[in-house]
Amino acid sequence: LIQNSTAGATDKDETVVSQEDLDKAKDKLFKELETPVKEFLLKKAGADLVLSEQMIQFDSSEINASIAVDSPADNFKLTLKLKAQAFVYDNKNLRYNLKTKISRNLKQGQTISETEFGNLELNVKKVDFSFGLVDLAVKVTFPVAENIDLKNIRTNILGKSEVEARRYILSLP
Repeated sequence: LIQNSTAGATDKDETVVSQEDLDKAKDKLFKELETPVKEFLLKKAGADLVLSEQMIQFDSSEINASIAVDSPADNFKLTLKLKAQAFVYDNKNLRYNLKTKISRNLKQGQTISETEFGNLELNVKKVDFSFGLVDLAVKVTFPVAENIDLKNIRTNILGKSEVEARRYILSLP
């Protein structure tokens, strides 16, 4: 027969910090910092460059908690340093280069207006910040028109009434 006794015990509840508590706090801080960091990147890029959210990489590895997991505490302090890097592009230059490339492949007698910027759709397939590469699917649409021979038009409307000249011009492709 073995007898055991206990003296001086207390019965109380204690609050401890869990990994889930730290993760929730980190997510909250990240969401609070994400918008100001994006705004900073946009400001730094300037008005001539475009920043796509798909081409931003955040680094939240610098995180410090005032307490360890499973330590008793009613509250704790968490600091997060959010870093970001991004790829930006010059929209005007990109459109100009695409327009030049497409213009080379047009049929004889076709052209794209000099003032036309086209419709551009970029789809980010893969971003690799370690090598500085972005894989994009680019869809660009430009309206194509027949070349206008102004000398020929002038010759054909010379001496005609305004109504006849308009009919002739409107009949051209």
